[in-house]
Amino acid sequence: MTTTHTPTKTTAAFCAMGAAVSLAVGGVLQLSDSQSSQSTVEGVAEHLILVSFSATLFLLIPVMLHLARLAGRPVVGVVMACGMGTLAVLGTISNVRGEDPSFFAAVAVPTNLIWFGGSIALAVMLRRRGLVPLALAIGLPLAWIFALPMSAIGGGLVAGAYWLTVGWLLRHDELPSAARQPAAA
Repeated sequence: MTTTHTPTKTTAAFCAMGAAVSLAVGGVLQLSDSQSSQSTVEGVAEHLILVSFSATLFLLIPVMLHLARLAGRPVVGVVMACGMGTLAVLGTISNVRGEDPSFFAAVAVPTNLIWFGGSIALAVMLRRRGLVPLALAIGLPLAWIFALPMSAIGGGLVAGAYWLTVGWLLRHDELPSAARQPAAA
């Protein structure tokens, strides 16, 4: 028998709040720093932005695993975790090298699609089972939009507010736990 370790609600809550802080730091840095180019990393601010991005991805992995388990589809969380972890490692490689590796686009595009598509799927599953309010479900894929495409204009601050809310709700037992899930209809 194979068992899969999934993060506890408390771990997911604190990771969501940590991701919120990381997104806020990255959002402030992006608002205050003009980017040098698309493929090179120059200056302390750009390195910190990449650290923030990679930290956010790593911190969101336990959250996605927990939410996917809550939705009754842990495989969605595992797929998202693989994509997000790969993207975080790729961001770290770019940060250490000072430029994106030649294979950056070939890896970044599919991993971002996994993160975004997984967020949509997870939002639908959570909402259909009545496990989250509509606003929280809609916010899940919107958090990706604010964290990535809208990051240059401070979108990380909005995404951070979303994840802070999710963390707070998890920490204060405002979202159902896997043990208290309503029966599937």
